[in-house]
Amino acid sequence: MPERSAITQLTNWGVEATATPGTAVVSGKQMTALMVEMGPSITFDSFAPAGYKYDTIVTPGKDMVNARLTGRPTFTESVYPLSGVLGTAVITTPSGGTASRDWTFSPLSNAADVVNTFTVEVGSSVRAQKFSYGLVTGLTFTGDRDTVTLSGDMIGYAMSDGITITGTAAAVSLIPMLAKQFTIYSNATSGSLGSTALTRVLSWELAITNRFLPLWTVNQSQTSFVTHVEVKPTATLRLTVEADAGGMAYLADARAGTTRFIRVEAIGDIIEAGTIPYKSRFDLAAKVNAISDFKDDQGVYAVDFTFDVVHDSGWGKALQVVLTNTLTAL
Repeated sequence: MPERSAITQLTNWGVEATATPGTAVVSGKQMTALMVEMGPSITFDSFAPAGYKYDTIVTPGKDMVNARLTGRPTFTESVYPLSGVLGTAVITTPSGGTASRDWTFSPLSNAADVVNTFTVEVGSSVRAQKFSYGLVTGLTFTGDRDTVTLSGDMIGYAMSDGITITGTAAAVSLIPMLAKQFTIYSNATSGSLGSTALTRVLSWELAITNRFLPLWTVNQSQTSFVTHVEVKPTATLRLTVEADAGGMAYLADARAGTTRFIRVEAIGDIIEAGTIPYKSRFDLAAKVNAISDFKDDQGVYAVDFTFDVVHDSGWGKALQVVLTNTLTAL
């Protein structure tokens, strides 16, 4: 029997119906910029009665999957984890376009979001595992001038082992976001979002985590958790900026509790019509909630400002994400 080589492990995703999360589907989409590192997560209860040095009972309890997402963000594959952590996208055709599509994610501030869940397979023809109810509970995008990375967390139903991996899974078109394509903007009002570029951002990190928790019930017929519930998420943006006049302006914002409207945007190659490019746009309302000590970064005096993503009543939201690509559906 051939060895199970680590480098041959493929990652396939299938999109489950939003009305029936956890009902497994064919994992027909292969990810080539996003890796799922998965494993069974089982709790155990141990007991040793008086008179015994060693446990006499060890029983299993909760059985689920915890998984880690790692990879590089793309204008195409990224719509899959974003559809899990932010909710289903509204897909429209940009003005003047035919082949291009805008994927707009608008998570709600005061109501539950309808999210996509996935059936995920990891493995090869030698051996593979899968789990359904694959739910992305957090995503983090990190970037500087050298590289941009994507990481995140996922939970799922109890894992099935020894499955036959889907051999016909089609790779999602691969259009990477390049570090040199990013610009970060900061403005005083939502109406002016994206009009003022920050010219001395050295690195950045946008994190949306702790979105959902599994719900467990005492029910013999349930082999894993029964559903998910939304909890208060952690949504932050860290900007490492040169401690010049522009960067230190956020000190006054911190002292006044001022809301800034920040855009993290990547513009890729033209798709069509001469004016419609691949695009990734993260818009958010934010307030400073932490400031680092000063430090040396690339030889300049720098400082970190960390922002909390907040709901803005005038804008009517806390954040919105738009990806422009050529995908018409998940």
